[in-house]
Amino acid sequence: MSTVRKLAAIRRQLAQIAALVAEIETEFEDRSSGDWVETAVAAEALSQKIGKVSAGASAADGKPR
Repeated sequence: MSTVRKLAAIRRQLAQIAALVAEIETEFEDRSSGDWVETAVAAEALSQKIGKVSAGASAADGKPR
């Protein structure tokens, strides 16, 4: 893979990570009220999204994670 393509793949991955971080901040900033079931469900959904981003990163660089 050329350097330009690698950099483009890294840029896309960083954008996905930034979007996940923003979603996490939004999702959990008002969780001090204590709805732990809803928080756990949201955390699991975000965990699955993070796994997909990680899998995409593995595919982009050809290395298993």
